[in-house]
Amino acid sequence: MLPREGYVLWPSYFNKKIPKRLGRRVPKKLAVSNPTAKDILKAAKNLGFEGHIEKGSYPRLWWLHEGKIIIKAEGLNKNELIRRIAEELVKMRSQ
Repeated sequence: MLPREGYVLWPSYFNKKIPKRLGRRVPKKLAVSNPTAKDILKAAKNLGFEGHIEKGSYPRLWWLHEGKIIIKAEGLNKNELIRRIAEELVKMRSQ
């Protein structure tokens, strides 16, 4: 396995149209419709985190070639990071 510097996030974690059993990691009130890797990276950068996008498909939804986002977040666990990014995505979509 290749070492990574940061957490791997998938757009499916934040997609309102995907059920939890297929990989959504946030409640529906914090999910958005069809988020892209670029949207998630922009939300992370708005929060002050560094990151980049790589090619890839979420294993549970392998046919969707949506890409993955690698985020460096010191002092946060992955669940806290996902929640903060989800809140920022909702805020960005409401503007």
